Amino acid sequence: MNESIRANDSTILCRQRHCTVRNLSATGAMLDVTSPVGIPARFTLVIEAEHASKPAVVVRRQDKRIGIRFEAERASSAV
Repeated sequence: MNESIRANDSTILCRQRHCTVRNLSATGAMLDVTSPVGIPARFTLVIEAEHASKPAVVVRRQDKRIGIRFEAERASSAV
């Protein structure tokens, strides 16, 4: 199950911990976090200032920095 991490401008609140979005691109971002503990492997990054949400997967964890890759939104398949 994916979890949402809500963002205001470039500062996001991750389960009551502050995070900062760094190096945002079309394919992913780097997050600086106060603690990486409890941040799921998959979540939806919500950037309220841009009215955008993107499914993301963690591809790198190093100390208090997390690298994420945006996933393509899954289209529902018609049967």
